[in-house]
Amino acid sequence: NADRLYIEKVDFGESELRTVVSGLVEHVPIEELQDRMCMFICNLKPASICKVQSTAMLLVAKNDSQGLEPLVIPSGARPGDRICIAGIQSVPDAVIKPVKEPLKSVWDEVRIDLSVDSQGIAKYKDQDLLVANLSEPIRSTKISNGTIG
Repeated sequence: NADRLYIEKVDFGESELRTVVSGLVEHVPIEELQDRMCMFICNLKPASICKVQSTAMLLVAKNDSQGLEPLVIPSGARPGDRICIAGIQSVPDAVIKPVKEPLKSVWDEVRIDLSVDSQGIAKYKDQDLLVANLSEPIRSTKISNGTIG
């Protein structure tokens, strides 16, 4: 019911595929998303978008001058692999609960420190975002000096 939304069926290494709704139609050709490894937030509360239940959020690198691009996951990653940050031991919430202003959810607090540096490397604060057990960082091939959201 909305021409600006993709409805994606995504393999997260679970018993069933998840449905993800993303507003990327005007920014990313469908061919660039099909059969591609991407980075998602999987523990947000599911949301109904145009009457379709979305159970994760696709993350992209973006800036005003270069547009946006789904982050590039290093080869060797498998569906469901976790993203990690060197030196940070994380224990994610099962579901990140939305919080009413002026308080913020964990996601609201974390997202402000996600960025892409001048070389396109995805960062949390000043640390590279990595797929667990892989050493090559997550990156963008098109976006530099941007945000992740």
